[in-house]
Amino acid sequence: MTLQSASSNMSPRHNPFFLSAGFTLIEVVTAVAILSVGIVMILRYFLSSSAYLNRLEYEAGAISLLSSKMDSLALSAVQNGTLPGSGGQETVILNNRKARMEWSYSPVVDSGDSILRPFEVSVRAVWTAGGRENELKLNRYVLIREDND
Repeated sequence: MTLQSASSNMSPRHNPFFLSAGFTLIEVVTAVAILSVGIVMILRYFLSSSAYLNRLEYEAGAISLLSSKMDSLALSAVQNGTLPGSGGQETVILNNRKARMEWSYSPVVDSGDSILRPFEVSVRAVWTAGGRENELKLNRYVLIREDND
């Protein structure tokens, strides 16, 4: 009986038989701080990967446009035996935004008396995304047959 009366007079904090249920304020604040840092790191990862995927979407669309233009220029060169003009520029729609597409030609070497003349055909797309200007360029070499009649 003396054991019961002695333990009942002690405060719950100093009672060795009292089991505390719960966490202290310092433990809760520390856990919340650790979770906050983890959540911020995960969100940063998702936001940066989202921006990267957006950039890849623009680049894939630009490659498609440039490849199509390059094919039409090469086909024109093969059918007509010459490249039209010295180059050009046009405005195109790239992923629902305006973009600029430019193309140019330049002879690679002076072929002299050769029947086939090599040209470098360059096609470039320029667009603005995320507040900065981006560009993608494709080059192809084309042989144009020259008739020396």
